[in-house]
Amino acid sequence: MRVLMIGDVVGAPGCNFVREKLPAFKRAEKIDVVIANGENSAVGNGVLPGSAGHLFDSGVDVLTGGNHSFKRREIYDYLPDHPNLLRPANYPDCPYGEGWFVLDGGSYTMLVISVLGLVYLEPLDDLYDSLIPGEEKTVRDVVAPQITSLRTINGSIYGVPWQQNNPSGLIYNVEMFRRYGWDQDLPETMDELWELCERIDKDTGGRVAPITFGGADGKGYLSWNFCQWLCEYYGYDAMIEFLELESPDAFAVQAEGRKKVYETLAKLKMGKMSS
Repeated sequence: MRVLMIGDVVGAPGCNFVREKLPAFKRAEKIDVVIANGENSAVGNGVLPGSAGHLFDSGVDVLTGGNHSFKRREIYDYLPDHPNLLRPANYPDCPYGEGWFVLDGGSYTMLVISVLGLVYLEPLDDLYDSLIPGEEKTVRDVVAPQITSLRTINGSIYGVPWQQNNPSGLIYNVEMFRRYGWDQDLPETMDELWELCERIDKDTGGRVAPITFGGADGKGYLSWNFCQWLCEYYGYDAMIEFLELESPDAFAVQAEGRKKVYETLAKLKMGKMSS
């Protein structure tokens, strides 16, 4: 039996390369089974039904997963019908997909297991249990359990929430702000920020884009910004309450803020200030 193992297939370039090269290579080398890592096959990262299907159609028999297996929610409903798309078998308390697959090749049977390794990783429990300077809370107290649970294996935490709670800020052209007088009243709230953006658009006759976002094409992280903007309007606790979907009251109370979030994302995607 001849088995071909392919490492991380990344994005459209990786998927297209596999489609171009794999069929002929399988024939030339008489490959029986092809196993590839597909956790980053989608544009941006993660795996989507389209990227997984593309690789299967290209001749891959089994796709393994990793820490990006569940980055894209669209894959959740795809997993039950495609058991040869694996997630890590040692993922904690995971209701989606399987970590192993039995491939029946007729004259042979192969068990494929996908496991997320912890080699060279040290548990971060001491960090999470340490006090935040100037406060009486620990790091664990202020990080949502939904986040730490995804990084907990065998009772210890092995990751930091760098994407869900990433620090952010705005960089602006100081010289331009001084020239137009925009530096006299810098915004302190989101509403004031958008008022300034409207002013910049008006003062420059639309020649200057007040704000830009690299993921506005929808292929990056635009959808992830919903939580961040909701947090800006209502605070972290309110954002978690909304995401937990436990009370319909949260929907009514936060309706105005959600509308602002949608308008914000529309402005970023459309590249203009009018919503």
